[in-house]
Amino acid sequence: MIIIIIIIIIIIIIIIIIIMILQLAMFPESLNMMIDLTKNFILLGTH
Repeated sequence: MIIIIIIIIIIIIIIIIIIMILQLAMFPESLNMMIDLTKNFILLGTH
């Protein structure tokens, strides 16, 4: 059960990194928005 949760977290982190790289490559001005989304995601994950 714990292993499944760890795998899901790793996949989510990889997806976030890929999205951030793509966003930075296409829209540098959206960096602040991506940071806010990541913060919100982390806050949701801690609850």
